[in-house]
Amino acid sequence: MKKLSTNRKFLYLVVAEFPYGHGEIFLRDEIGILSQQFEQVYLVIPDDSKIKPGCYKAALPENVSICALKSKAEILDRINTLPKAWTEFYGLEGKSVIDKLRNESKSNLFRILWGYWALSNSFKRQFTRLLTSHQHPPQQVTFYSYWFFYPTIALAEIKEKNPHYRAISRMHGWDCFFERSPHNYLPLRPHTINRLDLVASISETGMHYTETKLKGYIDSNKLAFSRLGITSSQMGSLQKEESETLLLISLAYISPVKRLNRIAEALFNWKGKKIKWEHIGVSYDENRSFENSVNAQFKDHPTVSVSFKGELQQKEIFDYFTSEMPDLLICTSESEGIPVSMMEAMAHGIPVLSVDVGGVHEIVAHRKNGLLIPAAATDHEIRLALEEFITFSPETKHAMRQNAVKTYVEKFNAEKNYTEFVQAVLKNK
Repeated sequence: MKKLSTNRKFLYLVVAEFPYGHGEIFLRDEIGILSQQFEQVYLVIPDDSKIKPGCYKAALPENVSICALKSKAEILDRINTLPKAWTEFYGLEGKSVIDKLRNESKSNLFRILWGYWALSNSFKRQFTRLLTSHQHPPQQVTFYSYWFFYPTIALAEIKEKNPHYRAISRMHGWDCFFERSPHNYLPLRPHTINRLDLVASISETGMHYTETKLKGYIDSNKLAFSRLGITSSQMGSLQKEESETLLLISLAYISPVKRLNRIAEALFNWKGKKIKWEHIGVSYDENRSFENSVNAQFKDHPTVSVSFKGELQQKEIFDYFTSEMPDLLICTSESEGIPVSMMEAMAHGIPVLSVDVGGVHEIVAHRKNGLLIPAAATDHEIRLALEEFITFSPETKHAMRQNAVKTYVEKFNAEKNYTEFVQAVLKNK
């Protein structure tokens, strides 16, 4: 890959827990490309409690190092941010968001705003010390917040104080759509966006949502759209013989927001062609009961069998896709950005049946590479969609598999997408 010409040599990438845990494993592809474009990449983890021995999930390039901080709002942080929080609450933040939330308690909203800012202040103190210890010239430094969360506020304020820094944030789903948050409120969006160089949504839907939601209160020129991507070497045969059993898969960590219970409820009354439902994804202790109850529910089902395969590494998932050639990936989540699981499935020629939430319609084209059903689809509507897919001719299903791969190649190829994003990150002003 050709190295870009730029003065920006050092990247501070603020994550939640990568390369630990389960929530950001798709960063493996992006970090490889970023590491080729910077002399040094610092992975900044705001809360070192996220670092768990034995949970290291990805090997890092040689020029990538981990910087773990101890972000915890102290009394001093709360004191220092109280005047700012009070002023903002009755100023821009009130006008842009809070005054419109008429059914929410104003005192609760203020506590959220104040607490969020205090936590950000704690991060800013520690991150500033980190910058000082490294002594990199600001004009050679880029800040990149992978999520739009409390550290993003701190990065924006550091950038405001010293404009030679470059500060960018991504925006996904939970950190974009207000309706996905408690009290329908995401604190300090106008305050932060107006101080950053760029906010890149992973979906066009998210970008337009933010522009509309905060119209008149933010500089819309700060908003951009940049897709995620994955790397896949699977480009083999897409031919698949018809089977007596439909192999239906779901791929997600087990959590209420993924609404896997919707799949179980829809399949429990299934009376058509035999279905083998296999779920890939980690089950945290608090959700273990769901797995047990579904296994018991389908133990003697005449036409549906269920298997929970647990957590698999990316290579294991790709090998499974290649060897088993699942017929369909199903997603019934309450909310999504653009799921990486769909990118992975389509890269392997697997069509997707999904509810239309978030930016899903930007990857699933109805009856072309999958089926798109209403966000509030009933159990009956989910079954009807499955029945429709089953009735498609072998030629139609093959075309859908081809279109799935085409979608990956044209929209979600990691090297293409991340190289374009790096160019935006590195752009000098």
